[in-house]
Amino acid sequence: PRGWRPGPARPAALAPAPALFVRGCCSNALALELTTRQLPSSGALITLAQFVVVTLVAYAGEARWARVGRVWVPWVRRPGVPLRRWAVQVVLYFATSMLNNIAFAYNIPMAVHIVFRSGGMIVNMALGWAIDKKRYSLLQVASVCLVTIGVVVATLSAALPADGAQKSVREEAGGVGGESQALLASGWCAEVQERTGALYGRQHWHEALFYSHLFSLPLFALQRRSLVHQIHAANATPRECLGLCARSPWGIKVPSYYTKLALNVGTQLV
Repeated sequence: PRGWRPGPARPAALAPAPALFVRGCCSNALALELTTRQLPSSGALITLAQFVVVTLVAYAGEARWARVGRVWVPWVRRPGVPLRRWAVQVVLYFATSMLNNIAFAYNIPMAVHIVFRSGGMIVNMALGWAIDKKRYSLLQVASVCLVTIGVVVATLSAALPADGAQKSVREEAGGVGGESQALLASGWCAEVQERTGALYGRQHWHEALFYSHLFSLPLFALQRRSLVHQIHAANATPRECLGLCARSPWGIKVPSYYTKLALNVGTQLV
């Protein structure tokens, strides 16, 4: 109506946000813990499965038909952002995902993994100050420093499990080192995304989702030996029934690892 002005947001309008957080992020963290608890060193396989599924689903929004001679073939629509802009972002995003999942091979607890990723705020703030010349208020700096102190305390506490058996220094350093490198890669990736959005607009988020996963797939060739070993280990896990196979002679039994992996990939997609 003429003269109408939007009022303040009501609590009901904000209700889907925590609901999506609980259903998406928390369920994915639980699924990731179940998967890595069975095979802690399967980080490359988890990342590959996530990237393949996200690429296929995102392709549905980028697909179009192209005519080659007299034949129509599935293709992709013309990108709104030059493909060279995705190159650095693809490498950084791939590195972030790989490092986050590989860290579980060092027995990093899931709670510490989630808390440690909150330390990315100080990385983003430092990069924004050093590269984009951003300035932050005292309250913002104090808040980020407080969160960072909490991350450090939580990480150090992981070195002393409840049973009092201390982890080896090498194991602890390897896990924390991998998580730290993932934070740096994630912060730099966010900086690249920020600049791309400033140059070409922020409406290309779906295109970024598709190409960042599609162009990362060839990079898994660098992990082919590790992937083969992880697939053999996954195939060797105890088999379990799908659906009603226990009551039907036509049921399917699969290695139990893949049911957890499917749950992980599904929640990651959500």
